[in-house]
Amino acid sequence: MAEYRGRARRTSSNMPPYRAVLAVDVEKYSRTTSAQQQLLSNTVRDALEQAFADSGLEEVWRTASFPQSTGDGYLVGVPTEYLPRLIHPLLPELQDVLDDMQPALASEDRSLRLRLRAAIGLGPLPDTGGEERGDGIGTAMNETHRVLDSPALKKALAESDPDITFLAAGLTRRAYEDAVLGGYVAVKQRLFRGVTVDLPDKEYRAESYIYVPQPSINPGGPAPEGPGESAAPAGNGSGGPPAPADAAAGAPRTRRRSAPVGAAAEVANSVGGDSKNTFQARTVHGDVYNGDTRTSVQHGGIGPIGGDVGTAVAGTRGPVNIGGTQYNDFPDQDPEEEA
Repeated sequence: MAEYRGRARRTSSNMPPYRAVLAVDVEKYSRTTSAQQQLLSNTVRDALEQAFADSGLEEVWRTASFPQSTGDGYLVGVPTEYLPRLIHPLLPELQDVLDDMQPALASEDRSLRLRLRAAIGLGPLPDTGGEERGDGIGTAMNETHRVLDSPALKKALAESDPDITFLAAGLTRRAYEDAVLGGYVAVKQRLFRGVTVDLPDKEYRAESYIYVPQPSINPGGPAPEGPGESAAPAGNGSGGPPAPADAAAGAPRTRRRSAPVGAAAEVANSVGGDSKNTFQARTVHGDVYNGDTRTSVQHGGIGPIGGDVGTAVAGTRGPVNIGGTQYNDFPDQDPEEEA
């Protein structure tokens, strides 16, 4: 008679520690030559290292989990407490680093650009420091790469100006909810756009949230389409409508242009009809009457003033608009300086 040994019992295992994952891929990598691919692959790692340093995350980069080149990209895992800082300031800093690197790449080949898609995920991932196989393998890593390969993220980068936008990033829903909705990220929630990652061949469908640190519009591309079927509930992760973009915070940064020394912007105004008081910015052309006395002031800027003018005061900002037709022309003036 066989001896009864009892039922084998299932045992639970320890869950790997949570890791935030950052993965990046080079846009149009396969369209470059072998020599260019080697250059781009090395530059990706250099760009990431510099961006981590500029973000005050040098030690995080140095001790990153399972760092590895993927040929056309790179990936690292970091402790979860650094997840918000992977989003900000790291992503904006990476955009700036890539922008700074562009002239050197163009010196190699004027058509060569290093533009990246980035994806950030979160979840339990094993990390033995390379002592065992399987470091970094898990659902969180799969989700991160699904976002990285999503058509919506590729489209976000393709529809931007290649000379302005060098980075488009996507977050998994878990990373978005924990870091952005949790209030730990110094980026306005409205700058994240909800989309659906739909990859039938991978049997994967999930929400993702796209963030472009330096948004722009590709002048040679098609007009941006509406959300269509790819739109996902966005904003709070609870089924609400897609969150609108924050135009003020998300608009590309522009450099002010100083006027040449000694130059003044020209203003031409024609004022018809009678006026007791005329206030005029800059200088006055033509005759100005103060009582019965005619005074001619010609320092450039205004056309003749028709009608009776009692008092003209130069040096006040803003156009003259007293009847008749007004012409204003401020070439190369910064819009912020008009107010």
